[in-house]
Amino acid sequence: MWISGRVLIVHGNGNRGEILTSDAIDRCQALMEFYRPGNLVIITGGVFKKYQQGVAVSHAMRSYIIENSVIPPNHIEVEDKSRTTIENVEILKNHFGDKLVAAKEIIYITSGYHVPRCQYIWDNLMPDLLRVTICPARPWQKGLSFGKVLVEIIGLVVVWCYLHQIIWPENLFRRLARTV
Repeated sequence: MWISGRVLIVHGNGNRGEILTSDAIDRCQALMEFYRPGNLVIITGGVFKKYQQGVAVSHAMRSYIIENSVIPPNHIEVEDKSRTTIENVEILKNHFGDKLVAAKEIIYITSGYHVPRCQYIWDNLMPDLLRVTICPARPWQKGLSFGKVLVEIIGLVVVWCYLHQIIWPENLFRRLARTV
């Protein structure tokens, strides 16, 4: 049941079966702080090829939230097909578009280091939704490593290429994986 006109979207972040990453837990905890009765919660994230356990991160995060908060299960919806940030937004647009357009406020919760890429994707894939606020789950410095910064820089390049139809992201990822 959705009555407030406020949508909280939690960006998925890796899991190994039911075990969540620290970033995913931080995002769930930030959701618990932002949530108010009547909010609609959407958790994104499918099964990542890297882990091959078959449990979508959105389902693992939903279980964590239900076990650790007072958010009613019927206020939580999942998007469990996406594997990338671009797919998160594209699938949200296709499956939850009416709810997003009708929302008075949309808060997209992710990690601080991931905010620039998320903002760029939202601005380009859903420019009509000016009510989207990208919120970091924790200060961007916490948990920041050279690897995460590098992944975000590469991610921005991949997103730019994808949006400008220069190269398909999965092909670029395969090429990068062979060189690392």
